[in-house]
Amino acid sequence: MPGPAFRTGEAVALHTVEEDDLEFLKRLRNDPEIRHGMTFSRPENETAIEEWFEEHVSETTGEGAQFLVCPRDAPGDPVGFVSLFDVERPESHGDIAYFLDPDERGNGYATAAVELLVGYAIEEQRLHRVHAVALAGNEASRRVLERVGFVEEETRRAEKLVDGEFRDAVSYSILAEEWGDS
Repeated sequence: MPGPAFRTGEAVALHTVEEDDLEFLKRLRNDPEIRHGMTFSRPENETAIEEWFEEHVSETTGEGAQFLVCPRDAPGDPVGFVSLFDVERPESHGDIAYFLDPDERGNGYATAAVELLVGYAIEEQRLHRVHAVALAGNEASRRVLERVGFVEEETRRAEKLVDGEFRDAVSYSILAEEWGDS
């Protein structure tokens, strides 16, 4: 069961990730529809997901943050995951990533969750620039970023290896002064 709500919006809330949530995350991170979009190439068993949890979620030295996405009307039922990572100081920038259970797509949850995460990154972490990458051809992920106000920067040819094929990656960013203009 997800931990407490850390940041809440109209449609979703971002909840802390607890050890009890690892089965949900293991299922999603191994789902071909998700892992190909996130370019996860190796299967993740219980040991691998526990190591990821210890290294990226439980660690207290970095400035990143990982959250489960839950609908406001169903706070115990996660539908996805968002992450702020690779925060750099004093440059004041960081990266985000997100994925949603394929059965929950089309409800606006991804856009709402990314808005909350970017708000946290800019308003609370005082980041000047937030960066994200979507695979070329992943129009749903690209629409999420564009709806939130991200600007397309560049297409990097054959940058990501997905299911044995190299795919183009599209880089996006949003600056603090652009936040709220979307």
